[in-house]
Amino acid sequence: FVHASAWDSQHIYGCVCDREYNSMASSNEVGMLGFDCSQRKCRTGVSEADLSEPLASQSVRCSLGSDAYFQLTFREDTTAWISSGATAEEVQFAVEDLGTIGLVSINGTGCNIDISFGSELTNVPLLQYNVRGTDSDSDGFEDETLDITVITEGSRTELECSGNGVCNRDTGLCECFYGFTSSDGDGGLGTRDDCGYLIPEGS
Repeated sequence: FVHASAWDSQHIYGCVCDREYNSMASSNEVGMLGFDCSQRKCRTGVSEADLSEPLASQSVRCSLGSDAYFQLTFREDTTAWISSGATAEEVQFAVEDLGTIGLVSINGTGCNIDISFGSELTNVPLLQYNVRGTDSDSDGFEDETLDITVITEGSRTELECSGNGVCNRDTGLCECFYGFTSSDGDGGLGTRDDCGYLIPEGS
């Protein structure tokens, strides 16, 4: 007898492991893995050969009234309400306050900005938004939309321990090969715990 459907699909169970992000050093996802979620993931980074590849950037554009507000969402975490007339520094503070993101740079003001991702080393999902607007074009309806587009797709390849170490699954910490230590994600010395920094000879 041949079953027409996957009759056992509701009889097979598995673990969905926890995940988390660390906005202090980077925003690459860490957490647990394995069939029973008993093993820890380690930090990821990029090899020295990949550092010349671009990081991700996105454009946000709007025509909101001066008393309107917007929110940005990245990986299911949403900012506080941001004024449509906010300074670049105010937008940067709101975005970097998210637990799912690390460092960004902002060019522009309010909701007409370009966002460059400084600690997301590979491609990133498109930002999502909410708007609490006003009728800036006097059409009888509140403003509702922002236009968010990709400027540059991040094309670096993330490797666990940057390919320069071994992950200790018990602690979730990288054990770096000789000559490597923690980087800033961009080739310099830093706190990512990713074995991405090549220690200069004689140091």
